[in-house]
Amino acid sequence: MNEFKDKKDRRQNARFKIPIQLRPTELFGKEGRIQNVSMGGVRIFGTKNIDVGEILKIDFSLPGGEWITAEVLVVWARKRPSESILKYDLGCRFIEVPPDSQKILFEYLAKISLD
Repeated sequence: MNEFKDKKDRRQNARFKIPIQLRPTELFGKEGRIQNVSMGGVRIFGTKNIDVGEILKIDFSLPGGEWITAEVLVVWARKRPSESILKYDLGCRFIEVPPDSQKILFEYLAKISLD
C-alpha cells in the first residue's frame, strides 16, 4: 500500500502569494492581511477565530491602490503557531464581488500572471 496519497489540487483558479493589507476591522484588527488571492477567493491571516461557514464582508487594497470590496465564505480555518501575531489562518471563497471590483481584480491578476 502506498503511504503517500496523491492529493488532487482542487484549485480552479491560479493563486498569487501577495501580502495585501485588509481594511482594519474588529475581526481582523490593524494587522490582518490577505496572504494570497485568486479569482476564486483569498487566504486571510487574522487576529480573531472565525468559524467555518461564516460570511464576511472584506475590503482590501491591491498594490496599485485600487480597493476591492467582497463578501466571502469561510471554507476552512486553522490556528497558527503561538508566536504569530496573526493567530488565525482562513481560507475564504468569494461569494459576492461587485462587477467593478471583479474587473479590477481580474485585470490585476492577469497583469501579474504575465510577469
